[in-house]
Amino acid sequence: MARYLIGLGLLLFRLGCLAAQPTDCATPCEPRERAARALADAQVTVERAAAARALWLPAQQAMEQARAEFSRGDFTAAERDALAAKDYAELGLRQLEYPPYRYR
Repeated sequence: MARYLIGLGLLLFRLGCLAAQPTDCATPCEPRERAARALADAQVTVERAAAARALWLPAQQAMEQARAEFSRGDFTAAERDALAAKDYAELGLRQLEYPPYRYR
């Protein structure tokens, strides 16, 4: 849990640094902003799933890959993987709504 909070703090710090940079025009920065928003949304959902002990491995892997792609500057792929991580985390959370299977 502490690892996720540290990761979230670093991500928010990095996003704050990116937001503080001057931008000349809106079109080149748009993919970066979309990817940053997608990463932040996915991070919150993944942390909720981890807190509920419902985090799926594909969600964790997609989140790590999205962070790596964002740091490399591949913002389209980072957005795609962040959305995938969010979807997997939401599926894990929805799985908790079902009753547990009882063996006979």
